[in-house]
Amino acid sequence: MIRHTTTSKPIHPFLSLHLGFLLIVCGHRAPGQWIPPHPQWSNLLATNRQTLNLTVAGLQQPGRTLPKQYSCDDQGTMPTLSWQGTCPNVKEFWVLIYDPDAPTGTFIHLAATGIPPESTQLDQNTLRPDNQTIHILPNSAYEPRWFPLCPPRGDPPHRYYFLVIGLNQAIRPQPASWKTMHQLIQKEHIACWGWIMGTYVRP
Repeated sequence: MIRHTTTSKPIHPFLSLHLGFLLIVCGHRAPGQWIPPHPQWSNLLATNRQTLNLTVAGLQQPGRTLPKQYSCDDQGTMPTLSWQGTCPNVKEFWVLIYDPDAPTGTFIHLAATGIPPESTQLDQNTLRPDNQTIHILPNSAYEPRWFPLCPPRGDPPHRYYFLVIGLNQAIRPQPASWKTMHQLIQKEHIACWGWIMGTYVRP
């Protein structure tokens, strides 16, 4: 008798990563039970259930491709972020946008603090230089501004995470660097948070 045998091959890490994300967006894990992959923030957010619904203009569904206009291949404009949900006693919002797939490690595209508690949106106009309320920290290119999506050409799609955190107390003084943001707050300071992810690959 001839027996047909098969040997299983290990799944490529990149394929495994995206299969895992598909399980998440398809509802196999409940919202708020998964934390964006950023080591400094994971522990802070783990004990606070996600209560904000965050959207990015032009991103049709979580995990889909972000519009070209946000990249260095086009105008490089900042995406408009909008959020809604329960956020008791919020005193200010913080926003972090980052790429964990950058070849040199996590690349911060935007880090902003001091966003007024009544805000439900952040866009290019809000971040204008004459806005004295919002504090824009230097990004990974050491510039206090939005840095366009610009993964190396030839790379597979990079993931871009948009994270909004509401704090129940205003942090003063404001952080001087995105590297110290997580050090200035405690778990009990987080009133709400939300996240969404989109991808981009150079044409």
